[in-house]
Amino acid sequence: MASKKAIVAVSVIAVFAVIAVLFLWRPSPNGKTIFEDTIEPVIIYTPNLVVNGYESDGHWTRSMTTNLPEYVSTVSCSVSNTGNAEAQDVNFEIRVDGELFGTEFVSSIPVQGRRSYSYTISMPYDSSRTIEVKSWCSESSDISTFSINHEFPRYWDENPDILKLFITPNEFNVVLKESQIIDSKFFLTPNWMAIRDWVSDNIEYRYDSNIYGTEHWQFPLETLRLGTGDCEDFSILTCSLLRANGWSTNDVFVVLGKNGDNYHAWVKIDMGILGWYNLEPQGGSWNLVIGDFLMLSGYTPIYQFNDLQVQKLG
Repeated sequence: MASKKAIVAVSVIAVFAVIAVLFLWRPSPNGKTIFEDTIEPVIIYTPNLVVNGYESDGHWTRSMTTNLPEYVSTVSCSVSNTGNAEAQDVNFEIRVDGELFGTEFVSSIPVQGRRSYSYTISMPYDSSRTIEVKSWCSESSDISTFSINHEFPRYWDENPDILKLFITPNEFNVVLKESQIIDSKFFLTPNWMAIRDWVSDNIEYRYDSNIYGTEHWQFPLETLRLGTGDCEDFSILTCSLLRANGWSTNDVFVVLGKNGDNYHAWVKIDMGILGWYNLEPQGGSWNLVIGDFLMLSGYTPIYQFNDLQVQKLG
């Protein structure tokens, strides 16, 4: 008896199942069957913030504080809303080496909207900066980190305009050394001669290849600290000291010359009624006139420069 009841119950259920299928399913245009009614998925509306940051531009200039080169970088940043709801009360900040550098606030960013910002960041030569950009609201946040790393080019070939940044007449070590040289010189010795003699007597000639393994122009403070350098290092230091002594940018230059495949650097100064004079910083007073002429003969000047001017000569 119980089994008959079970059979009846199953039959009733089967009948109701067939009726349900007939009412809920219908033929599709391509012959397949689909549900007449489907359950709509639950859509959650929320913003999604995405930040981006990169160095978009930059250039070399002279630090007003140290008189040495510094790199000025333009950093471009943005925060986008890639979600499906408006982002409200959005905060943005940028940090440089962990220190807060700038903040922004916007009341809302629509779906697929974006806000962009730009910052100028300065850094000393041969240094780096770690940049962190972050944005957040109550429902979303994002963070991005990148680095800026710039070494000052130690050769002029690809960018002659950087030549003037090697001359540093207002750098502390140059100013101090110029004062010491002038204070200790014989009173009848001309200042330019005392400066040339000091450089010749106190800086030892060393090839760049022996120290750096490649061509490497030094700043005056480096030549003073090392006590060594090659022809352009002698000349850059001498020109910087003469500029610190008061020679104008119209009266003293470092000259870069070429003889075949060989390059050489020296200094030329305006002697007033005597005209321009080319001096070899590696030679002392004994080198005057004849020695300077013999050491520099055969070289054709191609550039001359100081801290304000760069002139192409050939």
